[in-house]
Amino acid sequence: MSRIIDFLIGLLGHIMSFCYGLTGNYGLSIILFTLITKLFLFPIGLLTQKNAIRMAQLQPELDQLRMKYVDDKDKFADAQLELYKKYKYNPFLDVLPLCLQIPLVLGLIGVVYRPLNFILHLDEQVISTLKERLFALTGETDAGNLYQMKIIEAVRTGAVSPEGISEEAVNRIMNFSMFFAGIDLGRVPYQHILDPVMIVAVFAGISAALLCFAQNKINVLQMAQGKTNKILTTLFMVSFSLYFAMIVPGSIGLYWIAGNLFAIPVMLLTNTVLPPKKICGLRALT
Repeated sequence: MSRIIDFLIGLLGHIMSFCYGLTGNYGLSIILFTLITKLFLFPIGLLTQKNAIRMAQLQPELDQLRMKYVDDKDKFADAQLELYKKYKYNPFLDVLPLCLQIPLVLGLIGVVYRPLNFILHLDEQVISTLKERLFALTGETDAGNLYQMKIIEAVRTGAVSPEGISEEAVNRIMNFSMFFAGIDLGRVPYQHILDPVMIVAVFAGISAALLCFAQNKINVLQMAQGKTNKILTTLFMVSFSLYFAMIVPGSIGLYWIAGNLFAIPVMLLTNTVLPPKKICGLRALT
């Protein structure tokens, strides 16, 4: 499993490096990276849209089966399976986007925590030397996830000597900035409550609320849900997004915000390619 994660981190690292080389700005590179992943996942979105439309089509029959076999769960399960086969509905496809999103986030976290490797492309020996000097300065013995960001800050402030390191490597570090719109994306919000990076966590929650609002209006399955379920889903997503953005570097929070906001036009595009109202002819979707 670790090999798969390492492979994914390496692959995403190349994409992030490309984005940074194209934009020359850390924050913009993350936004571009998010857009690229959304475009990559668009065919998957079409597949899940088809599946969601099938669910909307079979829902009336499923409700009838649920009433017919209210006292016999085994017969209902068999009838439900046959109904799924009839409409070629696959329940797994509903969670496929989430299954793909999780490794993407984990891979991006690995890339973000190692900017010396994937953005600045420093030699491992150089990174190891700077890490030893950082530990000698701070007295730390555990690298932790943020040690590369600490190295960058220590070299830029002169706390860690760049002696013996090539001038090219030093220049890369000195010229690299994790600031975007006045926000240090290398900081973790919960560790810097009064820092502007807290804005990222707040906007992560707001972007989740906007996404949920859009889903309730244009997503096939969300539209069919009851009002209570919609409210509960929105509250969960907003709370989770806020919490998640609080415990990771601001760069990951920015990715989360961009992902939520990009998801809205992607849904509109998906509905244009596969319009559920036209295909289903369901009054519930009007």
